[in-house]
Order: sequence, then structure tokens, then C-alpha cells
Amino acid sequence: MALFVISVAAPSEYLAHPNGTAVIDEAGILRPAARESLNEILTTFDKNSTNQIMFISLKSLGGYSIEEIGVEQARALGIGQKERDNGVLLLVAPHEHKVRIEVGYGLEGVLTDMRAKRIINNKILPYFRQGDYESGVISGISAIISTIEGGDIKFDPLNANAQQDPSNKDFAIFMVLFAVLLFAILSRRVTRRRVSDEDIISSADIISEIARSSRMRGSPSGDFGGFKGSGGFSGGGFSGGGGSFGGGGASGSW
Repeated sequence: MALFVISVAAPSEYLAHPNGTAVIDEAGILRPAARESLNEILTTFDKNSTNQIMFISLKSLGGYSIEEIGVEQARALGIGQKERDNGVLLLVAPHEHKVRIEVGYGLEGVLTDMRAKRIINNKILPYFRQGDYESGVISGISAIISTIEGGDIKFDPLNANAQQDPSNKDFAIFMVLFAVLLFAILSRRVTRRRVSDEDIISSADIISEIARSSRMRGSPSGDFGGFKGSGGFSGGGFSGGGGSFGGGGASGSW
């Protein structure tokens, strides 16, 4: 009796490979300037909070569900710290029109399934349905950071971008991400202990970068006012710390 073996590719064949940054945009839905700025924000957030967030876009899910790929991808990269399991993955598969927020064990009590679903429905999908992936990603990351840090961003960060030219949109994204990051750093340090001179200097450095970028917003380079990650905001060397995942989070489609 003849035996027929059907070869099915394993999920691992469709996972993104680490590139030393917190942003792996295999589907190419972000412009280079946005990828660079987002990576620097997520790297800095990691250094200041120890929580890790990564963004990944994939060209294909290979016939698997985004839930299957999401948990395997997060585990493969070990997002978050080993002792805390405090990692989050924002995964987008534009070809299949799927998005997933994968949450590590240690953050499931803060970034609950319901909150993750709300972020997808209210902060990400409205932009994705308009074909504006970049704004959806930035809006989603901002909401994830805010939720993890126990805060609430009172404004819709990118609503004013619809009619902006690319250089102005670059500036708006830069401002939104730094506002969220500054909020996260200060709120964490104020609740943990009295703010020290070092904290004030660190925060002042962030504010000065925002001010410098504001003065240079007319720059044609599209690099967020010339911001290149100086002053401790290094874009390289990002890697997971061995965090664990059990399938917590939420998914959506458009």
C-alpha cells in the first residue's frame, strides 16, 4: 500500500528573524524614518522600564492563524525579561488583513485580553481600514505603552495627520512617541521614588530633543528633525530577555 506524505511547512518557517532592533518590518508598511524612530522609542522604553515591546510585520502567515504565529514569534524572540515575562508583541500581517497583540504572562493582568482588544478596535483598525498602516501602528504602540504604565492618553495622537504631507507627518509621529515615552518614564519614576537630579536631567534631555526637532521640522530629510538617536537613544542591540508567552492577548481583522 502506497503511503502519501503531505509536507506542511512548520510555523517557524514564517517567523521573522531578529535584526538587532525592536522593529522588524518585513512587509514594508513603515517608511524608514518611522521605523528608525519607533525602534529608538521602544529601545528606550525597554531601558527605562524593563518592559519590552516589539513590532513585527510579516509578508505572509503561511496559512496559519495569526494566533499561532503570534505566540510562536513572541516565544522565538523571547520578548520580555525571563524572570518577569513582561513582553508584548504587536504583529501585523497586511496580506491577510490580520493584527495581533501578544502579551507575556507577566503583563496579562495589566494588558488584559479585553484591553488589548479595545486597543485593536479603537486605536489600530480605524487607520488600517483606510490603508494607513503607519498611523495605526504608532497609535497602537502609544496605547500599549500607556496601558502598561497605568495611564490614559487623552488625545487621539494621529487624528490631525490625514491631510498632512509626509514631512509634517514624520514630525507628528515623532512628537507623539516622545510624549508617550516621557509620560511613561516620569510616571514610573515618580511612583517608585522621589525624582532625583539625574531623573530631571534625563527628562530634560528628552524635552530638548523634542524642542530641537520642533525647530527643524522643515527639514527635507524626513528623519524627524535630524534625530539620530544620540544622547543614549541608541537604535541597535535590541534583543529579547527570555520572556514567556501563553497565548494571552487579542486579534483583529479588517
